[in-house]
Amino acid sequence: MKKLSFILLSFCASTLIGQSSEEAAIRSAIEEAGNGVYANNYEKWAANWSEAEILFHYANEAEHYLFENWSKLAAQMKENMKGGPSEQLPYVERKNFKYKIDGNLAWVHFDQKDDNRESKEQRVLVKENGRWKIVNMTAVDVSSYEKNGPIRRLFHFSFKEGTAEEEILFVKNSFQGMVPKISGMNQAIWMKSTDKDPFYDYSLFLEFAHEKALKIYEDHPDHKAIPKRAQSHIAKWLSHTYQEK
Repeated sequence: MKKLSFILLSFCASTLIGQSSEEAAIRSAIEEAGNGVYANNYEKWAANWSEAEILFHYANEAEHYLFENWSKLAAQMKENMKGGPSEQLPYVERKNFKYKIDGNLAWVHFDQKDDNRESKEQRVLVKENGRWKIVNMTAVDVSSYEKNGPIRRLFHFSFKEGTAEEEILFVKNSFQGMVPKISGMNQAIWMKSTDKDPFYDYSLFLEFAHEKALKIYEDHPDHKAIPKRAQSHIAKWLSHTYQEK
């Protein structure tokens, strides 16, 4: 009985190890192909695809791309990556992998996120000559379907008494000058209070089309340069951020 239990435990362990090994190989093929796209490396991408019957389908809120023929997909990807490989891979995260493996066929689902989008991803792979190859890719950019309204940030502030006019203009021009530099930054409206005894002398209204634009603005070196110069001239300030729902 003990011997039988040992055999069963050994069989289960070897099965789990085999399953784990297959999952690792499948994930490697998926990530190699995906990173090939991010790195603009056609050869790396193509090496992980089967050239037999394939289906490539990508969709977002505005459009979708469908290829059911390898030669057409390969030609399009070559055109997309004609600039050649990039040495630096941008930020990309893949997680929540789910696998269904049946012999030489595997189905995989996972979540993917990069600097621009979040997507739900699905792959179907077949094993060809001992190596897993992608035959189907379906991806939906779920972040493009989010319908949150624009993000608005409102600043109120006063400068210290005796602050030179050029320092005030620096703040005004710096914020307004960022609008044409950042896609999705809609406006920067500078306002001066007309009240007789205002609590704050100036207000600044900023509007961003989406979170991505706000993040780019916050990380932009021109934005970071403003407080470095202006902080010694600001007497008091207050800010609020709002988003239309």
